[in-house]
Amino acid sequence: MVFRDLFSIPPVDEMETYEGVPLVYLMDRSDTLQSLLQLVYNDIDSPFWRLDPCTLRHLHDILELTDKYAIDYLRENIVTQIESCWPRTLRRWDELDPNGLLPEPASAIRLAREHIIPSILPAAFYHLSRISIEGDWRNIRQHGEAVKSVCVADWGLLTADDLRCLLKGRAKMRRASQEILRFGFHREEWPEECSSAKRWRLLGEIEEACIKSPDILHAAKDYIEKEDYGDGVCQPCCSRIRYDLGTFRYTLWTMLSDFFSIHMIRT
Repeated sequence: MVFRDLFSIPPVDEMETYEGVPLVYLMDRSDTLQSLLQLVYNDIDSPFWRLDPCTLRHLHDILELTDKYAIDYLRENIVTQIESCWPRTLRRWDELDPNGLLPEPASAIRLAREHIIPSILPAAFYHLSRISIEGDWRNIRQHGEAVKSVCVADWGLLTADDLRCLLKGRAKMRRASQEILRFGFHREEWPEECSSAKRWRLLGEIEEACIKSPDILHAAKDYIEKEDYGDGVCQPCCSRIRYDLGTFRYTLWTMLSDFFSIHMIRT
């Protein structure tokens, strides 16, 4: 509708033309406008942009044009595709994460903040919390190394507010993990026939592994999937530990928004 009205403006006598048709100058960047028109006429459902921060930043410019020209349906399609890249359930997280199918998180957080896509923020912040500050996407690109999105982030894209949310969130998540694990383990009534010393040694090992790991969800999942906890720990205790760890992971996932204070930052 916008472009139809734009090109139907009555021509003036001295209107500039190009190859016999009226020429209208737009202030938008040509590459962004070209991408916008390609998305208008082609299917948006493409994985070409999902893992690359540069392409995600390019989407920021495209979304600005969809707002400027009121192309609401296209904006909704793009947002839907962005949301599909970020799990909103723990089950979906477990499906995507081992395969390295998550986009670069810092550019996703910046995009979500600027274009009001809060649904992707919990998973994006958790993903970013697992990455070392030394895993800088820009430095790796400058040295010509292969980029694996699972271990790098474009740290320069984070705002000061979001960096504070990340650092505070990491600390709060570790404290909460320790409290949840200790409360869950200590409240249980364990079988008398099980070796108390070996069981508590195992529980201490699990707690330490989870708290020290940069990826708490993955560390807990490793122990859930572990086939054998060693001699001296009975099968009922093993089953109970796995159940408690599953509950712990679900609880942690539901608390991500609180850990990273996602609703405290004005979008």
